Amino acid sequence: MLHVQQIDRDFKLGPDSLTPLIHANFCPSDAQLKNAREILFQAERTIKTMQLELAQLDGAGDSLSDSVYADRVGLCLWEQSAAEGRATQMRFILSPWRRLPRELQTEIFLLCVYEHLDAAPATNRAPLLLLHVCRSWRAVVLGTPEIWTMMCYHIDREEDIRFIENWISRSGVYPLQLRITAALPRQAGDSLGGPPKLFGKVKQLVEKHMHRLQTLRLDMPHDYSALLLHGAPLLYALEFDANLWKRGALWNRDPQPQWGVNSLPALRQLTFRPTCKPSYRFPWRQLTSLSLLGEMMPQSTLQILSQCPALITFRLSFVGFLPYAAGHETTAILPALQELYASSSSPVQEQAIETVFSALTLPELRVLDIRARTLYSFDTIGPLLQRSACHLDKLSIDAEDVDQLSILQYIRSVSGTLTSLALRVRGAEIKSYGSLLRSLTLVTDLGGESLCPNLETILLAGVSWMPDGLLADMVESRWRGGKRSVLKRVVWPNCRFSHAEHTGRLERLRDEGLEIYSLS
Repeated sequence: MLHVQQIDRDFKLGPDSLTPLIHANFCPSDAQLKNAREILFQAERTIKTMQLELAQLDGAGDSLSDSVYADRVGLCLWEQSAAEGRATQMRFILSPWRRLPRELQTEIFLLCVYEHLDAAPATNRAPLLLLHVCRSWRAVVLGTPEIWTMMCYHIDREEDIRFIENWISRSGVYPLQLRITAALPRQAGDSLGGPPKLFGKVKQLVEKHMHRLQTLRLDMPHDYSALLLHGAPLLYALEFDANLWKRGALWNRDPQPQWGVNSLPALRQLTFRPTCKPSYRFPWRQLTSLSLLGEMMPQSTLQILSQCPALITFRLSFVGFLPYAAGHETTAILPALQELYASSSSPVQEQAIETVFSALTLPELRVLDIRARTLYSFDTIGPLLQRSACHLDKLSIDAEDVDQLSILQYIRSVSGTLTSLALRVRGAEIKSYGSLLRSLTLVTDLGGESLCPNLETILLAGVSWMPDGLLADMVESRWRGGKRSVLKRVVWPNCRFSHAEHTGRLERLRDEGLEIYSLS
């Protein structure tokens, strides 16, 4: 909060002057507040007076010459406009925002800061936007180090490194979340293992602030094995994305990374691309989230998983060409794993992921998310679910080459515990969800068996049309299905129905309180 004496010193004006408050967000003194209220009262009275005079002039227009009428109207409009301008300025000065304590302003500014590491700083978004409002806001923002603890930036020149360093310098001693991306051509003469000059600058920057890093994400076409991760007591999330496979290059030789188990005591989340090896000295046993995205053999993946007993979330995505060699695979029991995400785009990759699945036991699995060109064989998934004896809550399938029979096999295997089902399927054998919708319709007859009676959320996407009435029948049976019905949300594809009455039935369910949406 700014004192009157400071305003006097900065602007060389008396304590009741309102000039400095018109172009800034300083907190007004009691004398300035009194002055502003008086000016606002006078301005509002002038506005009313001018409005009355204009009304009188309209009534007496015939008795005045054109020139006199025009002069009087012009004068009234000018005075009214000036009074409205003064009133606006005084309301701005009297705004409650000005009287907020600096601490509360700081908390509000912190809520304005974007909290995800996927967008670079921009002048139309906090915190840079807040620097250009007024001098007092700028002082608050620059004096709040918590605002500057997150940085995402794409670099292509040394000036970008200086910008990042300047940003970090404003963060004081607070923990940092840092993401740096680049798509840099390698300089002539650089070996694959020797980082170019610019990557060397990034390496120096990261190592300089390693003791404060809480999140580090590097997405650059370089080998990180020379990066020193020692002295990082706060590092919780680490992501390396070398992106080399896109350039047809391989990971550098057999690197000996300068990473040690004892230097990363807080590490819980690890994402690695393109190739992570079991020999890397990461603190595997303490990880709770692991994402392996790249060219890896199933054997290596399983060897890594066997070292991660505390994993809760695992993401596996094979990309590019994956040489596959069958053989004896390591088995892995992950007693704490609850979420499994798998992604592939070719038959070779799908075979590799099925190999990994066939060696896993996941007794606490709750979420299974599959994205593949061809849906993984149920001969692999079925035994995994049976072997794990898990209680799956959420099943999500996104596939192109799939039929309804395969989907029903998946659903029936977890029917008793499933609460969320999301299907995004495409392919020649699925033109609609006819068989699936019939199977999901609750059976009310005595002795009848219903599929997935505990479903709370249903999402169906990927088809262009649906059979008459089947979707509405299924949703109505679950919404009005008595005690067994727990349905809360339905999302259906933007597809064609033969009759508008089916859409109307769904709309009526929305009116009754069901959350129901159509995908655009």
